[in-house]
Amino acid sequence: MIRQLVFRTKGERDPITDSDAQAALSQIDEDIGSGKLFEQPLPWSEVMMASERIGKAHTSALGVRGLDLLNVAAAVTIKSRVFLTFDNRQRAVAQAVGLQVKP
Repeated sequence: MIRQLVFRTKGERDPITDSDAQAALSQIDEDIGSGKLFEQPLPWSEVMMASERIGKAHTSALGVRGLDLLNVAAAVTIKSRVFLTFDNRQRAVAQAVGLQVKP
């Protein structure tokens, strides 16, 4: 998603540059290395059931895409406290299911 923002913000007043994206990705690597972020195994059958449940409740109203549903369902399934996204539709569905969304 970070790399996609480089494409999406081209021509805007304050675009995300390749170097901005690389800096963000490097920060993520540092956060993983320091333990601030960590990998969480996913129980995929539970994620798929949650995705169906969330999609049934919110797709018609919010236009949620399949991968967005999977991301939100994964966060719900592992009981995430915070959900990070720059995508408006993903943000809307994450908020609709009660996740604290940043930035």
